[in-house]
Amino acid sequence: MKRLRVDHHTICAEVSSTLSFIRDQLTEEEPQDLYLLTSDTPDGKKIGNILKLYFQAFFRQVHVFSIENLNGEKPELFKNEGLRNLVKTIVQIVRVTSNRGDRCVINATGGYKAQISFAGLIGQVLKIPVYYQFEGFPSVVQLPEMPISFDYKIWLRHFRLFWDLYRLGVVSIKLLPKHVDLSPLNGLIEYQSKEQIRLSSVGWLMHEVLWNQFKEHGRLYLPPVAEDEGQEGDCEWGNDLPLHLQTMLQTIQRLPFVTSVQIVGTKDQISGPMTFTGQGDSGVIRGSYSHEQKTWLFDIQTTAVDEMQVNAAIVELYQRFEPLVQTPSEKSVEFILVRHGQHVGEKEERIEGWADFELTDVGHKQAQLVAQYLKQNYPGIDALYTSSLMRARQTAEHIGRELGIQPLVLDDLRAMNYGKPSGLTKKEAEILYPVPPKQVIFNRAYDGESELEFHRRVVELFYELAHRHQGKTVCIVTHGRAINAILKEVMNLPLSHDFRVDSADTSIHHFVMRQNQTLLRRVNHTDHLVALQMDTAK
Repeated sequence: MKRLRVDHHTICAEVSSTLSFIRDQLTEEEPQDLYLLTSDTPDGKKIGNILKLYFQAFFRQVHVFSIENLNGEKPELFKNEGLRNLVKTIVQIVRVTSNRGDRCVINATGGYKAQISFAGLIGQVLKIPVYYQFEGFPSVVQLPEMPISFDYKIWLRHFRLFWDLYRLGVVSIKLLPKHVDLSPLNGLIEYQSKEQIRLSSVGWLMHEVLWNQFKEHGRLYLPPVAEDEGQEGDCEWGNDLPLHLQTMLQTIQRLPFVTSVQIVGTKDQISGPMTFTGQGDSGVIRGSYSHEQKTWLFDIQTTAVDEMQVNAAIVELYQRFEPLVQTPSEKSVEFILVRHGQHVGEKEERIEGWADFELTDVGHKQAQLVAQYLKQNYPGIDALYTSSLMRARQTAEHIGRELGIQPLVLDDLRAMNYGKPSGLTKKEAEILYPVPPKQVIFNRAYDGESELEFHRRVVELFYELAHRHQGKTVCIVTHGRAINAILKEVMNLPLSHDFRVDSADTSIHHFVMRQNQTLLRRVNHTDHLVALQMDTAK
């Protein structure tokens, strides 16, 4: 390849088109990075590395990314996953380069023909040029702009669904409100299974683009200006509010489409990240804000007259207070997860769930030993949280006394709710409430919660604690299945993956979470129990 002239047209399309672009479109002083996106095949990866070596002489830096499941030999994965991953990767590259202030273009020449249309669509909606070298042409040409745009009205009418699918990946259709009509979203959402939906490649791109363009275009859909714009109302929210919440409510009160803001209730637990939810056709938006172990609920009365205006107002609120929803900090958070000690129900072989068992004498000894071990080996623990179930609270109380920290009790750290079988012996439950033949993650059984609901509440709280304790060390006393859910999340495993971690009584699970890395240090660590186990054996 290096022996051939730069303008030699017998070089492969990827090379000749890129060299043509360098020759005709770039100035010598313009720094360039080249991103090569390859198919998920041995040949694709090999060619990507060869092209990287070849292009290093022409570019400041060359990056090669193999797009997972972009493999023409696996049509279903190609369609359902490969093209979707291609869209995500291109959007991320555009975002990164734009944040650096660099000009970004797409060369769609070569590779699978199906990706050309996606490249054109991405370039159009992200407002970046797309180039292509047609067969027989001496150089690349810029593809003409097409009258393509995403419909803000469709996105806003279904914003909550887009928001959940974008953040969570998949949503069970059983958890959707009964009135939701999915037919207008054909092509934007797709079924991952018979009972689960997710955003399609185009739907994912639509949400990404419209969310980022909202400040420029979306505000045309906001509710009308209130007649008393600029007035702050009575603003009597009480003196017990955190200063940050007071400031936030005052900011909301001053928004032109807001007529009033009222605190409507509190909960003595963290309910996850800050949220905004429409309350029917009344123009009211229900907000929640968590601080330490308390959550405040407040109603925002707006001038909105329909669901689309309410949702536009919700987007505006999320974007104004986005730092409270997402964690931008790059500091690490160190987590120490501790399972509770032995409890009465465990000894009697009973179904646990939300049945509230106390620790046995052995359980108290285990809790004391783990508390002493944590004091000796983890002296820098900054915060201590516990499930509200008795077996976890009693374990946390031992730890808190040793560390000199008051445990904060959170309901969302509870074990999975098994419903009616909870508290029964396993033999009783086997007769009265047999395990359903088909266990899927979104199914509930016997008034309990589904695996999806359980995972969501535990993981959302976990991220909330990570957000609150950047640069700190956090100890969480909870249950085996909750520990499993957290570890599955930090290891980036899908919810459907059958991943299990043994968690002995008062076992320690220790990891450090950074923005782009998770360092797993200990799993099911029980060295502190060795002496007790030896005494019990005697």
